[in-house]
Amino acid sequence: MDVLKGKLQLYFYLWKNKGGFIVNFAIFVISTYMSWRKDFRTFDTYSLISVVTFVISFFLLLNDFKNLRRIRMSYFYVETRKDDILSKVKIGEDEKSVKDSNYKIQRMKDSYVYFSDDVNDFLYCMSKNAIKKEYELTSQKYEVPEKIKEIVPYILFDIHGSKIIFNDKKIRLAAEITKDLLVDSSKKIRLGYTDYFSSLCTNEITAVKICKENDEQVIYDGFSLFINLKKMTLKTLGESECSNHIGTATLVFTKDKKMIITVQSPKSAQNAKKFAPSGSGSADIIDLINSEGNFFKFLINSMEREFREECGISNKKIKGKIFTVLIGYCRLLERGGKPEFFGLSYVDLESKELKLQMKEKKYISYIKKDIAINVSSPNKFLSDVEKFVRENDGELSIQLKIYIEFLKKFIKKHPDEFIKIVNGDYLKEMFSKIN
Repeated sequence: MDVLKGKLQLYFYLWKNKGGFIVNFAIFVISTYMSWRKDFRTFDTYSLISVVTFVISFFLLLNDFKNLRRIRMSYFYVETRKDDILSKVKIGEDEKSVKDSNYKIQRMKDSYVYFSDDVNDFLYCMSKNAIKKEYELTSQKYEVPEKIKEIVPYILFDIHGSKIIFNDKKIRLAAEITKDLLVDSSKKIRLGYTDYFSSLCTNEITAVKICKENDEQVIYDGFSLFINLKKMTLKTLGESECSNHIGTATLVFTKDKKMIITVQSPKSAQNAKKFAPSGSGSADIIDLINSEGNFFKFLINSMEREFREECGISNKKIKGKIFTVLIGYCRLLERGGKPEFFGLSYVDLESKELKLQMKEKKYISYIKKDIAINVSSPNKFLSDVEKFVRENDGELSIQLKIYIEFLKKFIKKHPDEFIKIVNGDYLKEMFSKIN
């Protein structure tokens, strides 16, 4: 059933920009229904129209599928070495607000990451103190660039076809996060609508060049969507042609002093068979509900929802028992400059209460609940984390690798606050104020 759902979404996505395809399919369905309802023992003009319409629409639909196959057979792709390009990318000299925010591009755990320690500290302080930062949601939905539309069937069927993919609606970040934007209450975070397939056609084919089968002409270069290849500068989110849907992840610590890690399934679209944070995924439209127009609340909703879904905790059971703060933001260059936000959570539940649900098994293989942590000493905890990384380095997802780097930065700057968070002290304080 899941495979069928994914395939139907895939065909609809391919056809939504091809009006003729949709019309042909609609006519075919209607004519099939008309023919099925008709009693042909009395053949009349209505019967003739039904038969002719059915035959024409059938051959038109068949032709559409033939064209789809022709498109798929017309191209091939080659992967380029990401380091050859990403190692040369720099921040544009004219991006003053970005420069003032002390953004940098740094190689971090074999990935190239665009981030600012200053911005990350602002995110933590503002989210911990429940400061509201308003967002504005543009009504116009993102569409892939015109130069990509023709090759979308090839990208989705032949590059991503072996993965389990569904075209869920997503929320994208449409403008840069800067210190000036965060502290100015008159300015809002710009968000927009997109979908997962659009991300597969842009952010997720960064190092891919697509060529014509007959003349080997390069007609698409994934780097060009988010990098100015002439100046070798990173495009801002406002300039980027990528979908840029928001990724969110949080690492959860339980009441019995365990650090929760999940393991992605072999057929997961991203980081198959890799260790991942307790809850990781992307921001959905549902996360806007009860966010009260607050950007930070929206992100935390997404992180906590992902954790609930992946670790089998109902919303009713977790209500009032979880506390989350933001500790990091970056753009992952190897994924087209995709924005990712990271949180730190404490849940007032025992690790044994977390159980993988059947519906999540297509995404998550199992929940690793046996990582005991020492929360009495930040240095001891950091030592334990380093040991975990050394022992499992090849098994860590990109998100978890980057997350751990940001977590280490956070602990070194806020050691006492880290202890208070993972011990549940802030959760107790929060609810004592409410009561």
